[in-house]
Amino acid sequence: MPHLKGLLDLKDVKKEKILSLFQLAKSLKIENSTALQGRGSAVLLFLEPSTRTRVSFEVACQREGYHAVVIQGKAATSLEKEETLEDTFLNLAAMDPAVLVVRAGDDYNLTEFSSEFKVPVINAGWGVIGHPTQALLDAFTLFEKWQSLSGKKLLLIGDIAHSRVAQSHFELASILGYEIKVFAPPTLLPKNLKISNFSKIQEGLQWCDVVMALRTQKERHGSSLNSEFTAENFNSSWGLNLQNMKALAKDAFIMHPGPVNWGLELSPEIKSDSRSIILEQVRCGVYVRQALLRMCREGTW
Repeated sequence: MPHLKGLLDLKDVKKEKILSLFQLAKSLKIENSTALQGRGSAVLLFLEPSTRTRVSFEVACQREGYHAVVIQGKAATSLEKEETLEDTFLNLAAMDPAVLVVRAGDDYNLTEFSSEFKVPVINAGWGVIGHPTQALLDAFTLFEKWQSLSGKKLLLIGDIAHSRVAQSHFELASILGYEIKVFAPPTLLPKNLKISNFSKIQEGLQWCDVVMALRTQKERHGSSLNSEFTAENFNSSWGLNLQNMKALAKDAFIMHPGPVNWGLELSPEIKSDSRSIILEQVRCGVYVRQALLRMCREGTW
């Protein structure tokens, strides 16, 4: 049986395939999928915490007729007995699931592991390396607004260095033709970043069609952030607040991949801003992941 393609990154994905995914996701929003039954099991191996990604994959599996087997963390698995992740993967794959969805840290080589499997492996958040389904659902949310992302301008702000979402958008932007610039403190920028960094957030907000604040990844840089910033001065200098949001166009959009650190990346008042489409991102995530599961099953991905 040949290796079936999953999704680990977006580097070699063709634009036509992404647009097909978006069209299928759009049709799924109006499709009654409750009749889909008996398509096997999907294993969701989440070694890092998640709400939106895990639950949306569970819902997507249910709608596609898969039984979702969820493993949340290492607790109560053989990983606690020092079994390697590779052996865990191989044993799970030996049970013939239809698909394996994985969230793991940088210390695991998903590319190497997935090459050994006869089932599609989908990256549901891989350390700081990438989060392709999040970038795809972000793009689909905007695709529904504009019908094309070509020539659009995305401003990423905040913790760029530790954001797997940012890494996947850097890949996706070149495929779909949108431009990315960033605004972040020097300590939260990747060392080899080749993208322009605005010196003032107002300049970036005036430039962009959509601004995406990224979650401050406190767990990935320990106490270093707390020693450099307080929540108040981070939000006033590097986050979105009522004052600097005046520079954003009325027809622009505000996004965040979640979970939001309110008062840090975003002021709480932004919850009621009409330009915020954060919950639309969550809603669209189910359809994009459902479309990906279907395309993996049909061999069209």
